[in-house]
Amino acid sequence: MSSQSALSITCGWTHTIVIPGNGSFVAGWGLGPEGQLSIRKGFTEFGAQILEIPHDWFGSGNGRTFADLGDKHTALICDGDLYTLGSNEDGRLGHEKGRFGKVEFKGDVKAQLVACGAAFNIAVVGTGCKQCYSWGVGIFGNLGIGKVVQKEEKPVPFFVLDHTLKTPKSIHQISCGSEHVLALCKDGQVYSWGRGTNGRLGHGNSKQKTVPTLIEDLVVSSQERVIQVAAGDAHSMALNIEGRIYSWGMGSYGRLGLGSVQNVH
Repeated sequence: MSSQSALSITCGWTHTIVIPGNGSFVAGWGLGPEGQLSIRKGFTEFGAQILEIPHDWFGSGNGRTFADLGDKHTALICDGDLYTLGSNEDGRLGHEKGRFGKVEFKGDVKAQLVACGAAFNIAVVGTGCKQCYSWGVGIFGNLGIGKVVQKEEKPVPFFVLDHTLKTPKSIHQISCGSEHVLALCKDGQVYSWGRGTNGRLGHGNSKQKTVPTLIEDLVVSSQERVIQVAAGDAHSMALNIEGRIYSWGMGSYGRLGLGSVQNVH
């Protein structure tokens, strides 16, 4: 691979993706037996190599390229189009085009954000960043569609609704753990849903949520608003504008950074 400055780097369970500064190609390495690193199944690399994917995925080459990774799959936004490759077990690719292809949304809207859980995905589309879609495994309510489902093989629409006005919120960032989701809205409020074991949703209990639910303990003044969220396997974190970090969920191995191994609900 020629020398390029990296724009972003993303880690999955067993593979890594790097996007260079010009966004004209995608490189990666790690385990790729399901095709998550290439259109060729069984492709595994021990050093950075350009992914063997269709060149037309990059469109004009002038748009933003963004990636997120699941357990056995990869999601790429290129010029506003969302592509997935890898294992399609339980519908996690969101299409029926084999191991790689474009995910279609109603109205042919452009994808703005994508986040991958272990075996599911959340995408935010449209210029207002309000319309959300989800697909893949949903046995913990992690698809955010108001019910528990075994799987959804095609994208299903939903919104993150304001907890009082019940109007769609504009989404700034989405982060998925293995089976739960954090959504940071543009006003700094944080919503969560999915599996609640060990308190990873931040609602003071271990109950699962099938719809996006406001984390009330993170509702603060504009001077302390949250600017970034991160969902781990079974824990969650948020960073506010003052540099303060909040953590909750499973505390084993000291993952919460609180000096103990206790769970925080």
